[in-house]
Amino acid sequence: IQIIRHHHTHKNTEPIPVKKSKIDFTILLNKSSLLFLAIISLIIFAEQIFNSWLPTFYKKSLNSSSFFALQSSALLAFFSFLGRIIASKLIHRFSPMKIFYTSLISGIILISSAFFIGQESDLKILMFIFPLIGFFIAPLYPMLNSKFLGNYPEKKISRMVSFIILFTSLGGSIGSISTAYIFQKNLANYYLLFASIPLILILILSSLFSIKERMSINKNDHET
Repeated sequence: IQIIRHHHTHKNTEPIPVKKSKIDFTILLNKSSLLFLAIISLIIFAEQIFNSWLPTFYKKSLNSSSFFALQSSALLAFFSFLGRIIASKLIHRFSPMKIFYTSLISGIILISSAFFIGQESDLKILMFIFPLIGFFIAPLYPMLNSKFLGNYPEKKISRMVSFIILFTSLGGSIGSISTAYIFQKNLANYYLLFASIPLILILILSSLFSIKERMSINKNDHET
């Protein structure tokens, strides 16, 4: 009865127009946006290599117990949390990109050191080095997002966020599949070398990103 009454009392009212949201693919035509999306997908790619497959590496390459292999993930998560907490405090004193580059270069140095240590000395040392990598990798994603979205047009942020979700999901999936292939082919000895590749690519692309950003700032200064 209430439904019938509602129909008769509102039959002359106009329907509320519903706006259909569309994905703005023109974002991908912007070089800075495309570089940013490529970098964050590589960051998630690198995180996935460690977060998902570190216990497998501990068991197959370091011959550790199942208990210690599982604890390695917990330690990695703890140091990742610690890295982001400290980065959130440092951002009040330093720019996001300074923290970004410091963390990135430190992570590359640590992985390279772990690779050479694993070649020349006892592999057991790597059990204590690996969780520290999360301390330097974890701040990369929030620092880059803070820098890019802070300068991005406010009206377009929601559209960019949809692409961020898409590209990070893609990076995580590719990272997991690629690492699974490494272990399937019994190439666990090259796990460290494989893990350093996305970080080096991040360093190259982020350098191009910073150069392009400085060029656009200088161009705007000259125009004003």
